[in-house]
Amino acid sequence: MTLYRYSADQAGVSTCYGGCAVAWPPVLVDGAPSVADPGLAASLGVASRDDGGQQLTYQGNPLYYYVGDSQPGQSNGDGSDGVWFAIPTN
Repeated sequence: MTLYRYSADQAGVSTCYGGCAVAWPPVLVDGAPSVADPGLAASLGVASRDDGGQQLTYQGNPLYYYVGDSQPGQSNGDGSDGVWFAIPTN
């Protein structure tokens, strides 16, 4: 599924909770992911959330899904309200 960043977030700090997190669920992880590509690995991280979860980050940006995307490859949330942006895949 497409991953998004929220421009209101600060580096490593999510500000999307409550109703926001219902429409834009955070990408929750148990720890830093292991990936083979060293460039990608250097860009991934984990941020602690106020609700106790751990959220995946890309270049410091907390990552989210969008409930309006029902199939892989959809990016219906890109540009939403001028604050939600899809993470480029290449």
